[in-house]
Amino acid sequence: MQASDWTKNGMSGRLKWARLRAGLNQAALAEKFGADQSTLSRVENGKIPRKELMARAAAFVMAAEQSTDGRYDQIAESVAKSTEFRALIARIASEL
Repeated sequence: MQASDWTKNGMSGRLKWARLRAGLNQAALAEKFGADQSTLSRVENGKIPRKELMARAAAFVMAAEQSTDGRYDQIAESVAKSTEFRALIARIASEL
């Protein structure tokens, strides 16, 4: 995954959703990734991670999304709460 893909695919919000779904706090997940909590916080808030962390985070997100077992309502709720989604809706509304 490249930096542009990370942003385009909304991975920051998806990472947070996957972390919460797994019942982990930022410190616990950061430890699994070999990073510190402040780094994970910045990534969840839109900072593009370095390649090593990006690969680990993307794999974590993909595994979480593949195991949703049809829980699309949870995904939809998470997307609706994401700041990226709200910004997209606001941008679309301003162009109408």
